[in-house]
This record gives sequence, C-alpha cells and structure tokens, in this order.
Amino acid sequence: MICIIDIDRKQSRLVSAILSKNSIDNIISTDEQKLSACDKIIIPDTDNFEKSLRKLKLMNLMSVLRVFQKPILGINNGMLLMCSKIGSMPFVGLGILNENAVSLDNKIEGIYPIINKSKSEKSLTYSSNSNLYYFNADIAILESQLSDSLIYIDNNTLTATYRNRNIYGIQMCLDNDENIGEDLLLRFAEL
Repeated sequence: MICIIDIDRKQSRLVSAILSKNSIDNIISTDEQKLSACDKIIIPDTDNFEKSLRKLKLMNLMSVLRVFQKPILGINNGMLLMCSKIGSMPFVGLGILNENAVSLDNKIEGIYPIINKSKSEKSLTYSSNSNLYYFNADIAILESQLSDSLIYIDNNTLTATYRNRNIYGIQMCLDNDENIGEDLLLRFAEL
C-alpha cells in the first residue's frame, strides 16, 4: 500500500488516479497511523510551500517523516519540501534531504533531456522509455553526489531525479506529461 500525503488535493488525486489505473493500492491521507501502516509514501507536488509545510507540521508529520525508513518519493515541489532549505523562503523544509534547494535566476519551463548519472536498478529512470521531461520550476536542487539524473539548462546543472537510500525525488510536473509520470510512479511502486 502506498500512502499519498494530502498536502495538495489536486496533485494527490492525480497521483492516486495514476496508481489506481495500474491496480496499485493507495490511499490519500495525513493520518500518522495510516502513513505508518503503508509500505511507501509519496509527497506530491504543491503550489504552496508554506501552506504545505504548515499542514505537515500541524499533523506532526514533519517529525514522523524524518524517522521513517520506508521508501519516500517527493514529486516536483514535494521533492523540494524534503530539502533543508527552500530557495530564499524564510522557513525551513522537512530536512529529509541533506540538500538546499536554490532559487534560479530564470524560471525553467519546457521539455528538456535528462542525463542519467546512475546505472543502478534502484534509479527511478533506470528503465525509462524517455529521456525528455517537462520541467516548470524557479527553485531546484543543484547537482550533488546523490543526483541520479541531471538536466543542463542555462549553464546550470540541476538534479532531475534524486536517490539516497530510501529517499527518492523527481523534479518534473506529472500533470504535463502523465505517461512519463506514470512510468516513474510505477518504477517507484516496484522498488
């Protein structure tokens, strides 16, 4: 069972619909006991960092998520929520990723090729059918040792996918390319 944290209703439902279409058991919840009972957790995309972090804190999930040893996937801004610091925002992230998300000089929007760094079977892009992903971001994680795949834009090397033990992240919009998003979600479900 995969639990999708309900920080953004539209994005949570999108992820749930993709998983359900592929007969993958899932629930949408912010209940600590339900998250504890699940095998995997997904933090979906969100349009509002501050509101999402406030909701996670109110539900005591900031602390709980830091100690889980089960696989956790952050999608787009959900991945950035897992960082220690998020751009120039005056609040801290979840601190699950020992990375800082940085504000970019220019907003990225469009389809870009990614370069796989990892050959590991645990990489989200290991068996992907495409290397073109839709990005829409003005905050991102720069290349790090834990970047699984990269995107090169305007002299910046950015993390497209991230993996550190049980923590996974993808910086792409699922609602702009549902087929590729479906590929990545199914890959996470198989891990």
